[in-house]
Amino acid sequence: MTLTPVYASLTSSWLLHDSWSESYVGARRLIYEVLPAPDQRLSAEECAMCQLALVGANHLMEIALYKILLPHAKNGSASLSLTPAFLEDASYFLMLTKWLPATCGVNLDLKAEPFASTERLRRRRNETIHKTSAFATHTMARSAIYSAVDGVKTLYSASGSVFPYEAVLGKCPQQVEEPFSSVAFPADP
Repeated sequence: MTLTPVYASLTSSWLLHDSWSESYVGARRLIYEVLPAPDQRLSAEECAMCQLALVGANHLMEIALYKILLPHAKNGSASLSLTPAFLEDASYFLMLTKWLPATCGVNLDLKAEPFASTERLRRRRNETIHKTSAFATHTMARSAIYSAVDGVKTLYSASGSVFPYEAVLGKCPQQVEEPFSSVAFPADP
Protein backbone atom coordinates (compact mmCIF):
# COMPACT_ATOMS: atom_id res chain seq x y z
CA MET A 1 0.00 0.00 0.00
CA THR A 2 1.31 3.39 -0.99
CA LEU A 3 0.81 6.28 1.38
CA THR A 4 -0.19 9.56 -0.14
CA PRO A 5 0.90 12.68 1.69
CA VAL A 6 -1.94 14.93 2.80
CA TYR A 7 -1.35 18.61 3.34
CA ALA A 8 -3.60 20.79 5.41
CA SER A 9 -3.50 24.20 6.93
CA LEU A 10 -5.08 25.30 10.13
CA THR A 11 -6.00 28.81 11.07
CA SER A 12 -7.14 29.72 14.52
CA SER A 13 -8.19 32.98 16.04
CA TRP A 14 -9.76 34.16 19.23
CA LEU A 15 -11.02 37.26 20.83
CA LEU A 16 -8.88 38.71 23.53
CA HIS A 17 -11.08 38.81 26.59
CA ASP A 18 -10.50 40.99 29.61
CA SER A 19 -12.70 42.29 32.41
CA TRP A 20 -14.69 44.58 30.09
CA SER A 21 -15.31 42.11 27.27
CA GLU A 22 -16.16 39.26 29.63
CA SER A 23 -18.68 41.45 31.46
CA TYR A 24 -20.18 42.65 28.17
CA VAL A 25 -20.50 39.16 26.69
CA GLY A 26 -22.02 37.80 29.91
CA ALA A 27 -24.51 40.64 30.38
CA ARG A 28 -25.45 40.55 26.69
CA ARG A 29 -26.06 36.81 26.81
CA LEU A 30 -28.19 37.16 29.93
CA ILE A 31 -30.26 39.94 28.38
CA TYR A 32 -30.76 38.59 24.86
CA GLU A 33 -30.47 34.82 25.22
CA VAL A 34 -31.47 33.85 28.76
CA LEU A 35 -34.25 36.28 29.60
CA PRO A 36 -37.56 35.84 27.78
CA ALA A 37 -38.68 38.27 25.09
CA PRO A 38 -39.86 41.67 26.38
CA ASP A 39 -43.50 40.93 25.58
CA GLN A 40 -43.53 37.99 28.02
CA ARG A 41 -44.25 38.18 31.72
CA LEU A 42 -41.22 37.84 34.00
CA SER A 43 -40.96 35.38 36.87
CA ALA A 44 -39.45 36.51 40.18
CA GLU A 45 -36.14 34.89 39.18
CA GLU A 46 -36.16 36.67 35.82
CA CYS A 47 -36.82 40.01 37.53
CA ALA A 48 -33.72 39.34 39.64
CA MET A 49 -31.76 38.59 36.45
CA CYS A 50 -32.89 41.95 35.03
CA GLN A 51 -31.47 43.60 38.15
CA LEU A 52 -28.18 41.76 37.61
CA ALA A 53 -28.16 42.92 33.99
CA LEU A 54 -28.44 46.56 35.14
CA VAL A 55 -25.59 46.08 37.59
CA GLY A 56 -23.51 44.40 34.87
CA ALA A 57 -24.20 47.16 32.37
CA ASN A 58 -23.16 49.83 34.86
CA HIS A 59 -20.03 47.78 35.57
CA LEU A 60 -18.98 48.32 31.93
CA MET A 61 -18.73 52.07 32.56
CA GLU A 62 -16.75 51.56 35.77
CA ILE A 63 -14.26 49.24 34.07
CA ALA A 64 -13.80 51.66 31.16
CA LEU A 65 -13.18 54.61 33.46
CA TYR A 66 -10.61 52.62 35.39
CA LYS A 67 -8.86 51.43 32.21
CA ILE A 68 -8.73 54.96 30.78
CA LEU A 69 -7.37 56.47 33.99
CA LEU A 70 -4.92 53.70 34.98
CA PRO A 71 -2.10 54.78 32.60
CA HIS A 72 -2.31 58.29 34.07
CA ALA A 73 -2.17 56.88 37.59
CA LYS A 74 0.84 54.72 36.70
CA ASN A 75 2.63 57.79 35.35
CA GLY A 76 2.04 59.28 38.80
CA SER A 77 1.72 63.00 38.40
CA ALA A 78 2.56 64.30 41.87
CA SER A 79 0.38 67.35 41.37
CA LEU A 80 -2.66 65.15 40.84
CA SER A 81 -1.90 62.59 43.57
CA LEU A 82 -3.54 59.92 41.42
CA THR A 83 -1.85 56.57 41.97
CA PRO A 84 -2.95 53.04 41.05
CA ALA A 85 -3.70 52.35 44.73
CA PHE A 86 -5.81 55.49 45.02
CA LEU A 87 -7.60 54.67 41.76
CA GLU A 88 -8.49 51.21 43.11
CA ASP A 89 -10.70 52.87 45.75
CA ALA A 90 -11.92 55.84 43.70
CA SER A 91 -15.67 56.00 43.14
CA TYR A 92 -17.19 55.85 39.68
CA PHE A 93 -18.56 59.37 40.09
CA LEU A 94 -15.21 60.85 41.16
CA MET A 95 -13.41 59.10 38.31
CA LEU A 96 -15.92 60.61 35.90
CA THR A 97 -16.20 64.12 37.33
CA LYS A 98 -12.78 64.75 38.91
CA TRP A 99 -10.09 62.44 37.60
CA LEU A 100 -11.10 62.25 33.92
CA PRO A 101 -11.09 66.07 33.61
CA ALA A 102 -7.83 66.36 35.60
CA THR A 103 -5.93 63.75 33.57
CA CYS A 104 -7.49 63.93 30.10
CA GLY A 105 -8.90 67.45 30.07
CA VAL A 106 -12.35 66.01 29.44
CA ASN A 107 -15.34 67.78 30.96
CA LEU A 108 -18.40 65.72 30.16
CA ASP A 109 -21.93 67.10 30.05
CA LEU A 110 -23.74 64.64 32.29
CA LYS A 111 -27.11 66.06 31.24
CA ALA A 112 -26.56 65.19 27.55
CA GLU A 113 -26.57 61.72 25.98
CA PRO A 114 -25.06 59.25 26.40
CA PHE A 115 -24.15 60.43 29.90
CA ALA A 116 -27.70 61.39 30.89
CA SER A 117 -28.45 57.68 30.44
CA THR A 118 -25.31 56.38 32.15
CA GLU A 119 -25.90 58.69 35.12
CA ARG A 120 -29.50 57.49 35.46
CA LEU A 121 -28.19 53.93 35.20
CA ARG A 122 -25.56 54.62 37.88
CA ARG A 123 -28.21 55.95 40.26
CA ARG A 124 -30.54 52.98 39.58
CA ARG A 125 -27.65 50.58 40.12
CA ASN A 126 -26.97 52.24 43.49
CA GLU A 127 -30.64 51.91 44.46
CA THR A 128 -30.56 48.26 43.44
CA ILE A 129 -27.33 47.40 45.24
CA HIS A 130 -27.42 49.61 48.32
CA LYS A 131 -30.98 50.65 48.97
CA THR A 132 -34.20 48.96 47.96
CA SER A 133 -33.28 46.24 45.47
CA ALA A 134 -35.17 48.32 42.90
CA PHE A 135 -37.24 46.42 40.35
CA ALA A 136 -36.03 46.03 36.79
CA THR A 137 -37.64 44.94 33.54
CA HIS A 138 -36.54 43.49 30.18
CA THR A 139 -36.72 46.95 28.64
CA MET A 140 -34.56 48.41 31.39
CA ALA A 141 -31.97 45.63 31.01
CA ARG A 142 -31.78 46.06 27.24
CA SER A 143 -31.63 49.82 27.53
CA ALA A 144 -28.95 49.61 30.23
CA ILE A 145 -26.48 47.62 28.15
CA TYR A 146 -27.12 49.76 25.07
CA SER A 147 -26.58 52.99 27.02
CA ALA A 148 -23.51 51.68 28.85
CA VAL A 149 -21.76 50.57 25.65
CA ASP A 150 -22.63 53.90 24.03
CA GLY A 151 -21.24 55.69 27.09
CA VAL A 152 -18.04 53.62 27.05
CA LYS A 153 -17.44 54.35 23.36
CA THR A 154 -17.93 58.05 24.04
CA LEU A 155 -15.58 57.94 27.06
CA TYR A 156 -12.81 56.43 24.98
CA SER A 157 -13.33 58.94 22.19
CA ALA A 158 -13.51 61.95 24.53
CA SER A 159 -10.33 60.86 26.32
CA GLY A 160 -8.45 60.58 23.02
CA SER A 161 -8.21 56.80 23.23
CA VAL A 162 -9.23 54.19 20.69
CA PHE A 163 -12.19 52.02 21.74
CA PRO A 164 -10.47 48.62 22.06
CA TYR A 165 -13.52 46.37 21.82
CA GLU A 166 -14.69 46.69 18.20
CA ALA A 167 -13.82 43.03 17.55
CA VAL A 168 -15.93 41.99 20.55
CA LEU A 169 -18.87 44.05 19.28
CA GLY A 170 -18.34 42.56 15.83
CA LYS A 171 -18.67 39.05 17.25
CA CYS A 172 -21.41 39.94 19.79
CA PRO A 173 -23.16 42.95 18.25
CA GLN A 174 -24.69 45.69 20.33
CA GLN A 175 -28.44 45.98 19.80
CA VAL A 176 -29.95 49.44 19.36
CA GLU A 177 -32.32 50.12 22.24
CA GLU A 178 -34.06 53.02 23.93
CA PRO A 179 -31.68 55.26 25.94
CA PHE A 180 -31.80 54.55 29.66
CA SER A 181 -32.63 58.20 30.33
CA SER A 182 -36.06 57.71 28.76
CA VAL A 183 -36.98 54.17 29.81
CA ALA A 184 -39.90 53.84 32.24
CA PHE A 185 -39.25 52.33 35.65
CA PRO A 186 -41.84 49.98 37.14
CA ALA A 187 -43.59 51.05 40.30
CA ASP A 188 -42.26 49.38 43.43
CA PRO A 189 -44.98 47.40 45.25
